[in-house]
Amino acid sequence: MISGVDGRLNIERLTPLAKDAPENYSTTLYLHKNQAENADAWIVGRNSVQELAFPNVLDFSNEPATQNFNTYVADRKTNKGVVIFDSRGITDYTCNTIMDDEIIIVLGQTVSDKYLDLLKERNISYLFAGKDGYDLNVALDILSKDFGFDTFTLVGGATINGAFLKAGLIDELLLQLYPGIDGLSGVSSIFETKGLKDYKPALGQSLELVDVQKEEFGILYLRYKFHKN
Repeated sequence: MISGVDGRLNIERLTPLAKDAPENYSTTLYLHKNQAENADAWIVGRNSVQELAFPNVLDFSNEPATQNFNTYVADRKTNKGVVIFDSRGITDYTCNTIMDDEIIIVLGQTVSDKYLDLLKERNISYLFAGKDGYDLNVALDILSKDFGFDTFTLVGGATINGAFLKAGLIDELLLQLYPGIDGLSGVSSIFETKGLKDYKPALGQSLELVDVQKEEFGILYLRYKFHKN
């Protein structure tokens, strides 16, 4: 994950690095660090993947919901994956990979057969994670049993990060602390959940700092271990 010093995650809004920093240095470093973790797959939310690769959406809202909730495992050419939580099934995935990692869509039970047929036509795997598509334990169990994925890098955005935090499913936090500031109230931080003002989604968890690495241009990498109290 990447965060400015004020906790905001939209790197395009943050004040820039030093003038002599190569273009996209922070993002390139982030991708390199994530690959070095050698996880089976990386997990990303729908909003983030639309910003990253697939901006167009599809509208099957007038179609009836499917009654077939079986997992679909497409033909795979790699043992690495990108798991996308797209509960309503609205993103137009024009190919079945991101950065050569094969896409697996996590869906809710309101999607239509037409959308599922489209995913199959494009050789894109999918699974169902409960009615709303956010039963994380169900998703992780299927990813392990049907795809052989047991280790994951959670890369955002804020909503999916918050869901995993709330569920107590994060083992480590590897944070790129970017030396920039957003400063605008209401802009997403790296973890976001909804609730009343006294709700504490991280309750029962604590962080232990296990490593700090200083990179160029003022960037820090902080590694924390999560403890369940």
